[in-house]
Amino acid sequence: MSDAQLAVQESGAWTDMGLDDDRLDEDSQIHRGGKKKKLLIGVALTLLAGAGIAYTVHAKQMHVLKGLTSAQLNGNWVLSANAVSQFPGVIKQTVQFSGGSVKGTTILRADSPAGTAHLPFPDHSVDSVTESGDGYKLTANWHGTYKILSGNRVDLTIGKADYTLHASLNSKSHTLTFSHDVLLVGGSSTIYSAS
Repeated sequence: MSDAQLAVQESGAWTDMGLDDDRLDEDSQIHRGGKKKKLLIGVALTLLAGAGIAYTVHAKQMHVLKGLTSAQLNGNWVLSANAVSQFPGVIKQTVQFSGGSVKGTTILRADSPAGTAHLPFPDHSVDSVTESGDGYKLTANWHGTYKILSGNRVDLTIGKADYTLHASLNSKSHTLTFSHDVLLVGGSSTIYSAS
């Protein structure tokens, strides 16, 4: 077989195997096209995942920005035992928020001046003070107003006192945490439970 015949035969063999130049170019273009599609799909999936994360973060921020609502605050709340322990002489305190009005009952030990030291009274916010039959307890009923502000803040006016608290609601445990007490002077953050 001559060199020319061998060259023609080899060329035909390569063509038969599908490895001729034109087909190689097509295959590499298809292979590159497949890589481009995979890359585009990967980018699209990454963008979708990023958008999902951004939406979730935004939704959480919007929930935080919505803050405490009147409906969440409305109701009866009892000062937790741990919070009461910050105020010597105070036995119990309950608070009721409703439509811009706040009413409360504070029970104190009658024989302890420490309890009355935590009250901002006397002023026109006191509705009544009664002593228990055994002379051990004083019960003070009081009232004021409140307004919910942005950023989970509650503005309170009780008698001559006008102040703002930061509040956070834990809907799972049905508790409200205030940066300081709704009425009592002194102490740090206080927790109220729904009653």
